[in-house]
Amino acid sequence: MDFSKEFIKRSEKKILVCCPKRAIDAAIGKQIRADIENCLSDFDALILNFSEVNRLDSEGLRELVLIIKLIKNNDKMLFLTALQDEVRDVFEKTSLIDILKILKTNEDAVKLLR
Repeated sequence: MDFSKEFIKRSEKKILVCCPKRAIDAAIGKQIRADIENCLSDFDALILNFSEVNRLDSEGLRELVLIIKLIKNNDKMLFLTALQDEVRDVFEKTSLIDILKILKTNEDAVKLLR
C-alpha cells in the first residue's frame, strides 16, 4: 500500500488521517480516493498528511480534486498538512491553495476541530 491511514477521535469528531508514502500519480490517487470512499461514513474530517509526498503530477492532482469534491459533497472537513515545497508550488500555481485548509501539522488540524 502506498499510503497509511488511521482513525482518531477528538471530542465528538471522528478523524481519518491519511498519509501518502511517495509521489502521487493517477494510480496512487485513485487508490487513495477509493479507500476514502469506502470509509466515508466512518469519519467527520479528513487529514491528508503530505510529509512523505515529494511530487504531485497532473493526474494525481486530478484525483486530489475529486477527493476534495467527494469530501465537500458529503459535508466533511478536509485539512492538508506538512506540504513539501514542490507540492505546495503545485497548489499555488493551480490556486487550490486559496480554497484548501493547509496547516503545518496534524495536531494543528485537530485543534481546529475542537
